[in-house]
Parts: sequence; structure tokens; C-alpha cells
Amino acid sequence: MMNDTLRNCIAFLGRLLLSQIFIASGVMKVFAWTKTAEHMQQAGMVAVPFFLAAAIFVEIVAGLMILINWNAAFAAWVLFLYLIPVSVIFHNFWKYTGQMQENQMQHFVKNVTIMGGLLMLSVLRTGRTAFQPSEQRGTMETHQLEHELAV
Repeated sequence: MMNDTLRNCIAFLGRLLLSQIFIASGVMKVFAWTKTAEHMQQAGMVAVPFFLAAAIFVEIVAGLMILINWNAAFAAWVLFLYLIPVSVIFHNFWKYTGQMQENQMQHFVKNVTIMGGLLMLSVLRTGRTAFQPSEQRGTMETHQLEHELAV
């Protein structure tokens, strides 16, 4: 049986690895606003400034929520739902051939894989919350995780 400290450290590492792609992507969109907006327009999107700002907000805020484990299940669902249109609009591999199709398929499958991790996070919710009082840390997650894994 893994102790609570180790479980919390591993859970934090998992949340860090899962959230970093969203946080980094959101920050990169801020610094490459024009290039990103052009890419969105080329994909046929309308209301690009609105959707670009919304994408930045969702990626950074939901990514940070997962990182610090604050309403992480909700954030995981938000990002799961966000990745559906992102994958279909920007990684539509079925419209390409050759190397470009392979490249877009890899991005599409990567997003689907991340979506699987987000679904797992939404139901397991392991690790301590950044704002959880210290006397509540540890045993609560152990009992919750044991119950969830037994189901």
C-alpha cells in the first residue's frame, strides 16, 4: 500500500504533466495572437478574437485548476469538452493525404489520449487540494481512492 505522501506527490506530478500542455498552449497563444488568429481564420472559424480569447482563458484557467487540484474534476470536463471541437476543426486528418495526414492524425490521436486522461482525472480526483487544511490531507484521499478503485 502506498503512503499518503507518496500518493500525493505522484498525483501532483500527474496533474503537472497533464496541465502543462494547456497552460503552455494558452500562454503561447497570448504571445502569438496574430499568428494564431490567422490560423483560426484559415480553418474557417468566425468571431476569431472572441474564440481566441476564450481558448486562452479555458486553457490557462482550467490548466491551473488541474495543477493546483482546485475543482480539478470540473476543469477536466471543461478541457475534455474543449478538445472535441479543437480536434475536429484543427486536426481533421481525413481532409489530408500523405505526410500531412499522418501529422494531423498524430495530433488528433494525442488529443484523444489526453481526453482519456482528463476523464480519469474527473472521476479519480486523487491528491491533496492546494487549499485543503493540513489536518484533512492524506487519509481522506486514501479512503476515497481505495473506494473508487474497488468499484
